[in-house]
Order: sequence, then structure tokens, then C-alpha cells
Amino acid sequence: MCPRGCPGTVHCHGHYKRYADPEGGVQERIERYLCRPCRLTISVLPAHRLPYRPIRAERLQGDFDRRAGIQTKGLDPPPRVVEAGCLQRAWSALSARVDTLTEAFGQLIESSVSEATSLWASLRVTMNSVPRMLCFLSEHHRISLLGNYQCLRPPPSTGRGPGRPAIPQNPLFDDRPEDGKRCARMKNTSSSVPEATALRRLSLVQNIIDLVYQHWPLSAALEQVAASHPLAGDPDGPPAFVPKRTLEDWYYAFKKGGFEALKPKSRSDRGKPRRLSATQQQWVLERVRSFPGVPVKLLYRQWKQTDSTLPALSAIYRWLEQNDLDAQGRRYLLRQSIPGPTKAFEAPGVNDLWIVDFSPGPFLALSPKTVATHLCLIIDDHSRLIPYAAYGRAADTQALLACLKQAIRRRGLPRKLYADNGGPFVNHHLKVVCANLGIRLIHSKPGKPWSRGKVERMFRTLQQDFEAALRLPGQAVGSLDELNGRLARWLQEVYHPRSHDGIGESPQERFARALPLLRPLDPQLDLDRLFFTRIERVVRKDGTVRIDNDLFEVSLILRGLKVELELDPWLLNPVLVRYKGQDFGQARKVDRHLNSRLNGTEGRP
Repeated sequence: MCPRGCPGTVHCHGHYKRYADPEGGVQERIERYLCRPCRLTISVLPAHRLPYRPIRAERLQGDFDRRAGIQTKGLDPPPRVVEAGCLQRAWSALSARVDTLTEAFGQLIESSVSEATSLWASLRVTMNSVPRMLCFLSEHHRISLLGNYQCLRPPPSTGRGPGRPAIPQNPLFDDRPEDGKRCARMKNTSSSVPEATALRRLSLVQNIIDLVYQHWPLSAALEQVAASHPLAGDPDGPPAFVPKRTLEDWYYAFKKGGFEALKPKSRSDRGKPRRLSATQQQWVLERVRSFPGVPVKLLYRQWKQTDSTLPALSAIYRWLEQNDLDAQGRRYLLRQSIPGPTKAFEAPGVNDLWIVDFSPGPFLALSPKTVATHLCLIIDDHSRLIPYAAYGRAADTQALLACLKQAIRRRGLPRKLYADNGGPFVNHHLKVVCANLGIRLIHSKPGKPWSRGKVERMFRTLQQDFEAALRLPGQAVGSLDELNGRLARWLQEVYHPRSHDGIGESPQERFARALPLLRPLDPQLDLDRLFFTRIERVVRKDGTVRIDNDLFEVSLILRGLKVELELDPWLLNPVLVRYKGQDFGQARKVDRHLNSRLNGTEGRP
């Protein structure tokens, strides 16, 4: 019932958690209800709880008894600092409400009450306990003990556990006489089993309705009936109680459809086959084994079109589970049907195969905020040596090409570069760079990451060794350069000289034995230029070309011609100009102020 007197009953509106003690260590669930006409939300507190006070009623009662001189013994265990402060504030609130509470309790207490100690002593004699005080105030005045909060509290508990309201058993549904002997029941005269079941359900629903008419919230009524009204069954066995949610379904079903709605529903597949025939069993297993990656629901819809005698989908699922073809079994079968070689491999020589990938790195506390880092790492498949690795602020093509360039300068040219299908590894720029260097670029097949297991295992080693050490006291880094410096030192001093379990020796030793067989970089080649990208532009009438939002000046003899520009797309310096294989020097960024001072400029104001 709504405290504002709105017609109808309140409805369940979820719940929230509140602290069960002042220390905040334990939380308890508080049910909420909604009055739909006025949109008021109502919280139902257990009998041992006070509104907006994280103190149990028995602890509050013991402290107030000590302050009022009713008993000299303190609380056991003694209150801590936080709880002591809460109890002191509660006593101050009671002292400020002496007149209000004296008027509320009226003739139940002495009229000569003038202070909190005498008021509390009189309340303890009249009402005995805090839960009874709270219930009286909420029922007659809709206020609480320590504040004028609108309260509607069910009757206090009677030994059934804290917070569980209780009422006597309805004698109409209690089959035990006063002398304790069990009386004989009448035989079931129902005309059918569904009607007998509906009658048993109706007895529980009527208990709920009785409590609702007594202004109990529906949730509290459901909990009470669920805990105190077991189903009729074997008298020698343990009592069987109906879950609260089931009682709620029966309650709403009765309100909507009456007694007929409480009867058990007949099976939807009544009169239809519920088992697979021997032929159907074999056929279903063959089809599922042939298509383990296709959902069974989709297969079932197609099967039903060709064979209308198939039982329900649940029977198919049970049959598949009996034959180890449930969801987990089908996934295992799907993995076994993967085509192609999946065995362990190793490149025959040093620098035959480099594997490259990105991995998230540690966070750096850089001003003004924390910055995430990404590690770009290249590992030699044969020796497990790291040609180069570096942390950057992004996992992009710029970081990849910078890492590859440094690896080539230090360890020579690889024959193959193996990567996944991420954006930095499939762009046109990387393909041109690899083609210029004579490196074959290979991508792993989508959905098959195990082929790059060596580089993934290296990431795990770094995270458990190098990056874990950065979290120790005094080991934090303050910049990206410092982080990369420590990584280079860790690779040279720890990883490379250490024996590797996969190859039986250190990466440094295996790589050093193959130094005469390495493919060195031609000293005549300009490595930086090989990493440039190439774009085409048409020279405008004023001898300029546009790159992004910047203008660059080229030779005036190229006006109106399509030229090829070679440049680092992130630095834009230098920008080399070529036309039909001939070099035309570097393009210069336009200086508009300088051009305005040059003589011979036509059309200048």
C-alpha cells in the first residue's frame, strides 16, 4: 500500500545494497517498490534496521540502555571509532526528538518525560525493544525513531531470522489439530490431476492474497509464504518449499486468468514423436559431423523441411550430448578438420625468416597524463635473436618501418618477413619497401595465430621478466627513451646471452655462427630513401605541388607535368622530385612571405 494512500498496490521495483555495519565491510539487499499512480518509490527495511543509520537495532538498544542507566555493562564487542560516532549521533538525534516522540507515544509513556534518559527508560518499559518502537511509529504515525522519515514497516520478526516478517499459520490450511495428532484427510475428489495441482497452488496464492490485503508488500508476502508454507508431500521426508519466483508467477497468473490459469499446461508436443528413430539417429550424427561449424538450429530448420517427423529440437540436443557432439565437442571436431600443416617449424638458417608483431606495453606517467605504449618486436625464427625491438606510442606503419630499418642496419637483410593481417602489415607502403629491399612479405592466414607462436611467446617472456621488473620500487621509467634504453640493455645483457630452451643454446651463440652467411646491405644503397613512399602529383601553373595541406615548390620547367615524389610521409623532408626516371632535385616548402618580396611576380598587388 502506498504511504500517500493511492489506490491499488505497490509493485516490485528492484533493489539496492546498503552497508550492514558502520565499518562498511558487509552489505545487505534492500527491496524497492513503486507506486505507479504517484511514482513514489518505497524501500522495505528489515525489522533490525533503522532508516539511514548503519547500526543494528540490538546494538543501538544496548548503547541507549547504558546511556539511560538501565544497565552498566557496555556493548560486547565494544564499538570501534566509526560505530561509536554513529551511536553518539543517534543519541543526539533522540535527545532532539524528546517532545516529538512524547507526543507520538501519548499515554503509553509517562507524561513527566523531559529528557532523553527518562524517555528511553519509559519506552523500554512500555515497548520492550527497538523493533516494536519502530513498528508502532511507522504504523500509527509513519515516522521513525530518529527522524521524520515516511515509514511503513511490517510486523517484527518472531524468531524466523532477522528481517523476516511472520504471521500465524492460516488455520484453514493447517492440517494439525491442537493436540498435535495428525487428522485423517479426505480423499482427493478432483476429477483430474491438473485440478488437484491447481488447488494446491491456489492454497498458496490465497495466503499471499491475505497478506497483501493486510498491507504487506508483495515481495515480503512472497518471502513469507515461500518460507513458511511447504508443499504437501511425504511426511517423513524434508519439507519442500516453493521458490519465491514460482509463487510470483502463480500469483499473477491467478489475477489474470483465475483458477484455470493455475492448472498445469499440457505439452506443446503432445501427440508428436519425442524420440528419434534409429535411422534418424544415425542420419543426425552424420550431418552434424559433416558440418560441425554450422549451428544446430540452422541445420534443424533445414531437416524439418525434408522430414516432418523429426522430434523437438531439445531431443536433438540430448542425442548429440549423449554422443559427445555438444557445443564443446563440435568445437573440438571443427579444430581437427583444419586443413594444412599445423606442425612445429623452424627456418633452416639465420635471417631466413623474421617474424614481426605488436604487443601492448606498460603505461608511462608522462605530463600531463598517463600514456599507453606499444612494443614492436622482430624475432629471427632460426636463432630466436631479437634484431630490434622498441616501444612507441602507437602500433602503426611508422613504428613498424622504424623498427624494420633499425633491425636491417644492425643484423642485415632477411629473406622473408612474416606478419599477421593487421593494418600496419598490409599497406602499400610496406609492400614497396620490402620489394625494394628484396624481402618477401608473407602474411599468416586469418584465424590461425599459432603460426606466429614464437613472437607471441617472446611477448610473454618480456611481460613476465622485463616489464614485471619495472613495477618494482625504484624501477619506474620516466620517458619513452629511457624505456627503450632499458629494453636494449635487457636484450643484450639478459636475453641474448641466456640459454634458450627451444634451441638448446643462447640466441647470441647461434646467430654468431652464421655471420659469414648473412646477406649484408649494399653500402652504396641509401637505406633511408628505400623506405620512402612514392606519390604522383601534377605541377600547378605556379610551380607548386600539394602534399596534404602543404605546398611545395619544384622546378618551373615541370609546370603542367605529372611528377613522382619520393618522401618520408611523416617527416616530409626531404621531398625528392623525379620525372620519367630523371631526378629534379628536392621540392622546397613554399614561403609565401619570401615570394611576395621577389621581383618579377606577375599579378602581385
